[in-house]
Amino acid sequence: MEVKGKYRLLVVRTKYLKNSLEITSEIFDEAYKDFTEELKVFTGANKVKQDENKEPEKQAETTGPKFNGDSDGERVEAKKEKKDTNLKSVFKKIAREIHPDKLASKPEFEREYKEALFEKARISLENNDYYGIVEVAEELGIEAPEPTQEQIELMKNTNQKLEGEINDIKNSIVWSWYHSDGDQRFELMERYIEHLKKKHNIGP
Repeated sequence: MEVKGKYRLLVVRTKYLKNSLEITSEIFDEAYKDFTEELKVFTGANKVKQDENKEPEKQAETTGPKFNGDSDGERVEAKKEKKDTNLKSVFKKIAREIHPDKLASKPEFEREYKEALFEKARISLENNDYYGIVEVAEELGIEAPEPTQEQIELMKNTNQKLEGEINDIKNSIVWSWYHSDGDQRFELMERYIEHLKKKHNIGP
């Protein structure tokens, strides 16, 4: 399949994954609030000793091996990736248009809008997110170069990261608890308490 064809398919996939992550994150935030409240009630009722101000880790605690104590679930910082030349070129064009230093004289609404666009472009460059950069460029009427095979691979990597973030949330103890009820919720909460005890060396 030609590069343009692959790019169009990847664009559709990227849009879907970004929207899906946004929705999933919103649900998780709501679930986290409910889980935290229930945890306070549960630990109070069971007299579990915990440090004051302790709350469940908002980072996804999985119900698989990580949750079982084989790992704290901490993320290992990824090595910095080499930035794509075309991405840097497009980012420079964007910066010439909407760098915050150039927006001081603009009306507040326009300034905030363009600062948000610039931040999106900056994060996209940092993450080698070709589609994110192109979105900002198109919004500003800046012509982006046609995608190369290298950029196709960058988009595939971006989609894999998005899929990973979605899966991390959906594999979390908070997500599982939120989408369960009755005895299953009770069991998941008990497992989480046991996990906290082991992690913080709290006795029975």
